[in-house]
Amino acid sequence: MKLPVFKMKINKEDTSAQAVEYIALVDYAANELEWIQFHKHFKFSEDKDKRLIMGAFLVADMPIYRKMKMPNSDEIGEFYVVFDKETIYEIIQKYFRNGYTSNFNLMHDSNQRTEGVYLIESFFVDASRGVSPPKAFEGISDGSWIATVKVDNDEVWDAYVKTGKLKGFSPEGLFGLEYVSTEDEKILEEIADMVKGE
Repeated sequence: MKLPVFKMKINKEDTSAQAVEYIALVDYAANELEWIQFHKHFKFSEDKDKRLIMGAFLVADMPIYRKMKMPNSDEIGEFYVVFDKETIYEIIQKYFRNGYTSNFNLMHDSNQRTEGVYLIESFFVDASRGVSPPKAFEGISDGSWIATVKVDNDEVWDAYVKTGKLKGFSPEGLFGLEYVSTEDEKILEEIADMVKGE
């Protein structure tokens, strides 16, 4: 059975609603891309990790499976959602404009908001402006959002990151949905296969 695909959308004019408000550190990222941990030891200083993790916050045009209440319906159903390049760019602008760079939690649990976890680098992959992805993410689709996060929180680092219990990023927020045509679905499937390396 072929599942419908919906584009995630945000309201550009509304500064408060429809935006990514938190980034969750999760055990399994919906974009199927784990983060990279950077360990750096300095010869002439204390032997400590830099505590940096880098990963994809959002991958442009990659279908993400969802089983939940269908758009414009009370019934539970299966479908895919995608974020296109334009929407991701709008999301990034709102995220920074609203000052959310320290809004992180564990596993989308609002009771597990983290202190001492914050964004230090952000890459909006945009070939038209000559912005390429970092080497570890070569081949990721144009319009994707990649970021580096610093983890100063000892508990989060030791219990979750260092142990590998949490491995990826998952943005959370409110979005509108727009149905994607069948023709566009084929293109999105091809992009998803390329990102997964199939």
